[in-house]
Amino acid sequence: MTSQTRLAQRVGALGIVYAVVFAVGYVLAGSGPSENASGATIVRYYTTHKTSEIAAVFAVAIASVAFVLFASSLRRFLTRNNDSGVLSSAITAGSAVYATGVLFVAMMTIGLVDAAKHSMGGVAQTLNVLSSDDWVPVVAGISMTALATGVLSLRTGALPRWLGWVSIVLGILAIAGPVGGIAFLLFPVWNLVLAAVVIRRASDVTDDVSLPFGAATR
Repeated sequence: MTSQTRLAQRVGALGIVYAVVFAVGYVLAGSGPSENASGATIVRYYTTHKTSEIAAVFAVAIASVAFVLFASSLRRFLTRNNDSGVLSSAITAGSAVYATGVLFVAMMTIGLVDAAKHSMGGVAQTLNVLSSDDWVPVVAGISMTALATGVLSLRTGALPRWLGWVSIVLGILAIAGPVGGIAFLLFPVWNLVLAAVVIRRASDVTDDVSLPFGAATR
């Protein structure tokens, strides 16, 4: 088994771990109170749902670690040891911004659970509003990661062209105003598809850097 094949398999495995664990965390977290909910309502909700919310936080933390490792491995797979400058760096930066965003969401959740525990209605209201508006770094990270992945894959031919264009569309969608929420929901699915494609192509990856990228895509 070549080093590039092992790399491709690692990319796929990490992508699947991220997507599955993140989905579990998202389901456990639930929708939560609306941003204009009263302090009493918020305290009651997080008191009742304390266990599932804490479990969701740990799931998101695990998913964030898997995603950063996934993005790092994906960058290597797409460049295949060639210097791609800004685009490859953007994948790393985008994954860091995204992971920071989702971890900030998790931090707000811990704060809400603590506020509920101590019946701090005013604090809970403030944190609840903040948690409703903490999507900015998340969608920015999605956009950076998806756009860089799409353009880089089109340049190198490491992924099918259709997946490159889908990645670009996802990156644009993430920062397209209110519809950015759709990109947030589609992002784990995109990672699953990406992971599956990379795993399928693992046997086609070669250590021979003289082989044209396009030859691996046919």
